[in-house]
Amino acid sequence: MLSQNIKVSANDPSNDDLQNIMPQFVLCVRDFNLDLEQNGDEITADEYLEMCLQTKTGETPEDDKYNRPRECIKKYFTRRKVFTFDRPASRKVMRTLDLAREEDLNEDFVHETEKFLAYIYTCPGKYLLNKSPVTGSMLAKLLREYVTTISDGNVPCVEDAMLIMTRQENKKHAKVAAEEYKVFLKQIQLPVYDKNKLCDSNLKFKKENLSSLQSKLMFDTDSKFQKSTEVKRS
Repeated sequence: MLSQNIKVSANDPSNDDLQNIMPQFVLCVRDFNLDLEQNGDEITADEYLEMCLQTKTGETPEDDKYNRPRECIKKYFTRRKVFTFDRPASRKVMRTLDLAREEDLNEDFVHETEKFLAYIYTCPGKYLLNKSPVTGSMLAKLLREYVTTISDGNVPCVEDAMLIMTRQENKKHAKVAAEEYKVFLKQIQLPVYDKNKLCDSNLKFKKENLSSLQSKLMFDTDSKFQKSTEVKRS
């Protein structure tokens, strides 16, 4: 359904690149009491997940219904992880779980929970194609663009949304750079007796300011925002 209601690129209707923007697939199975083994050999939880994602070879409607979600998970979620949680505690403790202490909980459940938390908290953040990390404000801009597009009855395009978002971010960074230069100018004490020293100081600040701006700009291939900032500082 997602592949039918979102486009990665306006020039590629196949959506083969959708897997590149999908988040990591983390499956949590509660009250898991099966033995993690296959043909008598012990397997990991991740191997168990891959085993569960195996498809059937039949061509009946039932086979298609069984295979379709598994095929989609494997196609669109190339990074997969599973955690198998034991029952949290005994039936008596479960009745008043909100009052339970950690020592009242199942040791295996606590251990798996610690593994899960450690994994989630160390997962790398999302990055753009230029390796820039996606910040909270960038994510908010992307979501706003998606919602606006869907509300207008159109199919959102990831590339278009990212282009709009990066333009907004670049505009913000360019404005900050220009404001920093204004602050620098206001700190100059008049009258100026050593013009060479002032020119050197001005040149040094511009260079550092420009270097900082360039490190933040995204997909500014034509240097549009860099040039606009230079005009404001001249």
